[in-house]
Amino acid sequence: MDRLSMYYPTRMIKQIGMIGEGNFCQVQKVEQVGPEGDERVAAMKACHVSNELKGTQAGRMASIEILHEARILAGFSNYTFITMFYGICFDEPIPKVSFL
Repeated sequence: MDRLSMYYPTRMIKQIGMIGEGNFCQVQKVEQVGPEGDERVAAMKACHVSNELKGTQAGRMASIEILHEARILAGFSNYTFITMFYGICFDEPIPKVSFL
């Protein structure tokens, strides 16, 4: 399984349990299943946009912030004190974003 495939369908993620929770996100222990059936245990940060924000400019901005964080995390590798980043998955349509 590749270290980073920026997008993972949620059907490839099996939730095992909760690690922690904040105002906007939960961190869950998950099992990630690769295309060949190989598996690895990972932590997944699950962010949620409230129903009031879905479909609004503020909701789109929240999604863009999540993508921005993912892009930053994807740039780190082989750091002792930074968790390895494997990718991102979305249940909602991903907003169109250009990273330069």
